[in-house]
Amino acid sequence: MIKTIKVKTNTRTEFVNITSHVRKIVDESGTKSG
Repeated sequence: MIKTIKVKTNTRTEFVNITSHVRKIVDESGTKSG
């Protein structure tokens, strides 16, 4: 049970990292295009 919670937390953290990373790329490319 504890293992499952740990995995879920890791997945959520990874998702947040990927989301912020993608947002950063979009912001950069948007600035270049604009």
